[in-house]
Amino acid sequence: MNTELATKVFNHIVNNPEEWNQSSYYCGAAACFAGHTCIIAGLVNRSELGSLKEFKGKFFINRLKQIFSNNDEYRSIREEAADLLSLALNDADTLFYGHNDIYDIKDILITFGCNKEDLIIP
Repeated sequence: MNTELATKVFNHIVNNPEEWNQSSYYCGAAACFAGHTCIIAGLVNRSELGSLKEFKGKFFINRLKQIFSNNDEYRSIREEAADLLSLALNDADTLFYGHNDIYDIKDILITFGCNKEDLIIP
């Protein structure tokens, strides 16, 4: 797991709870852990959240260089965030689960290898 990025995302969410909505990749101005991973990694700017497009039940970044992978297939925010965090999709799904609260996420991150002392206590 990319613990450095995961720690940055977690601490940003704790410090900016108004920007976080775990139940949606994009909900107004708030994003879930996967959405914040893409933002903090520089894949998408917060101002571009409004340009996310839904296709077959998934949200995609509406920019050519960011919606296509090397084989020209659409990549969801879930898939991009999983790759950025170096997580298998089943592990990413555990982390990105819509009903996780901040304490669940913290426990999951510790289980996946993040240093407990580096994670801000909410």
